Amino acid sequence: MSKSKQTNLRYLAIQILLLLFKTGQSLNLAQADVVQRHQLNAIDTALAKALSFGVVRHYFYLGGLIRPLLKKSLKTEDQDVYLAILLGAFQLTQ
Repeated sequence: MSKSKQTNLRYLAIQILLLLFKTGQSLNLAQADVVQRHQLNAIDTALAKALSFGVVRHYFYLGGLIRPLLKKSLKTEDQDVYLAILLGAFQLTQ
């Protein structure tokens, strides 16, 4: 795990995705920013990158799986919740 304490890598993957979707920052730059800020080791970096790349790669497929299961659409400010659901769906389908 990270140097100082155990880090929730799924949370960090969502932070990477939020940087991508909210600010328009490239995925590689968003990943580098989060990895550097949290001083992740190589194994943790690989997992955070794999999760964020996977959600982006399968974004429309995962959205197609999730949208019919939501009773109502999420608000714009709930994008982090939607990304967390997509991340969970990605992990379950891969």
